[in-house]
Amino acid sequence: MLQKLGKGGQANVYKCLIDGKSFATKIRGAFNNEALAQRIKKASFQEFEIAADLSHDNLVEYKYFSERLNKTNGNTEFHIIMELMEGQDMDSYLKDARFGQPTNIEFVKEIGRQLLSASKYLHEKKIRHRDLKPQNLMFTKDHKTIKIIDLGLSAKVFQDGYKTHVAQEGTARYLAPEQLEGE
Repeated sequence: MLQKLGKGGQANVYKCLIDGKSFATKIRGAFNNEALAQRIKKASFQEFEIAADLSHDNLVEYKYFSERLNKTNGNTEFHIIMELMEGQDMDSYLKDARFGQPTNIEFVKEIGRQLLSASKYLHEKKIRHRDLKPQNLMFTKDHKTIKIIDLGLSAKVFQDGYKTHVAQEGTARYLAPEQLEGE
């Protein structure tokens, strides 16, 4: 691990090197509790399974899943290795003072087009992200491309309506009305 990039409600994200190439690794740990470790492993692997086969310019690319024992603390860790996003998230972008000037309308349209394209792709693949919010939208370093990240709460919906992942539905203040109604 090279440096901590962020912390979410259920995981920490670090920059790592694999064969000389930089990636982001999302790490969830289980604290010497076998039942909890199995639940965390299942949820982490479901996220990876849902995201691993996706290929879209505006979705972060998931690469590998691994499980390992942290020899320092004795905890089991589950790693999801993914594309490293070096820009800032939309939340930071909107708060950043250097971007306090009115934004170019063509830029806004392009970012909107990219997000709609990725959302349409997910829906065509029968995947619901369920946690779209400014913190889960990351820019590339040059701020020309935006990508949807963190499919940890996503669900793949089958013909009969069954979802593969039924954990927490998302961040409360960004929930869609149907999520609030339990759909």
